[in-house]
Amino acid sequence: MGPTYNPQQQNNTSLQPTYNSQPMTFNPQQTVNGLYLQNTSTAGNVLGPTDTYSAPPAPVYVDPYAKYGGIDNYNKTNAGFNATEANIYTSADRNATTGVAKYKRGIQDWLLGASSKQKGIDKQSANNELALMNGAEGIRGMVGRGINSAGVMLGNRNAGDSSATGAIANAYGQLGQRQMAGIGNQYSQNAQDIGLEQSNLNEAAALQQTRNEEDKAAFITTVINDATDQIKDLNLQKSQADVGTQIAIDQEIAKIKSATTAKLSAVDPIWTSGVAGLKGATRPASMTTAQGLRSAGTDLGNNSFNFTEQAPLTFQGNAPAGGNMPLYTMPRGSRQE
Repeated sequence: MGPTYNPQQQNNTSLQPTYNSQPMTFNPQQTVNGLYLQNTSTAGNVLGPTDTYSAPPAPVYVDPYAKYGGIDNYNKTNAGFNATEANIYTSADRNATTGVAKYKRGIQDWLLGASSKQKGIDKQSANNELALMNGAEGIRGMVGRGINSAGVMLGNRNAGDSSATGAIANAYGQLGQRQMAGIGNQYSQNAQDIGLEQSNLNEAAALQQTRNEEDKAAFITTVINDATDQIKDLNLQKSQADVGTQIAIDQEIAKIKSATTAKLSAVDPIWTSGVAGLKGATRPASMTTAQGLRSAGTDLGNNSFNFTEQAPLTFQGNAPAGGNMPLYTMPRGSRQE
């Protein structure tokens, strides 16, 4: 019987096979302890006394930076890609800051114009109330003076107890009603016009609110698309140069979107507070303003028209109060030619 290989025996430099009474076959591709089996016998897969084992070939070192022209060139290329990546994020933040500032100015300009319109509407409302107050007071004064004058006239004629007194009062009352109806009608027409202007302004504010949201969404999309294109281009350059790692586009774009959205959201309070002032004055508030307008210039302070012996004025050159003014020098009833 031919010898067989005992696989339990190993040696790093050479193997000394043992032979048993039973033959053994082997796979020529088999390795034992990292050594390649080499069959030198003519007996096929049956080991013979001349069979030996040899070590695998020594590894050949390959410089991974050779294709880049060395590690220095690799580091230089990688550093350039890193700088480009950082510039993409810086550029996106700068574009967001600039765009948000422009968006903010647009909001402020719109609110400034709307505020001016609101003040104009409130002024019209106050003036309408003032016209109503003055008109009603004028009519009451006219009716009162007319009835009083007629009463005096009838009294002078000893007709104060006659039915003429009631007739005159009724006549003036009807006249006052007709005139007051005209004033009320004018007030209502003005109020309708004012309400229409207020409604138009409110609708304009609602439309601008929608446009604001559309502008924000479009701006965010522009910033994201620009950054996405730059990142894709950089990833392509890295892939072609086989340098660095690919940028996780979705992750980085999410960061850019979040930062841009936060900048835009900082402008929202300006809009919210500005629109809150575009509600229009209530009628009680307009009436209060109108009452203030009625009394403006009439309240000169306490004792403004009380008699005093002291001259209230000082004339130039220490002249006595009144001087040679006609009020003091001309006789009563005379007229200066």
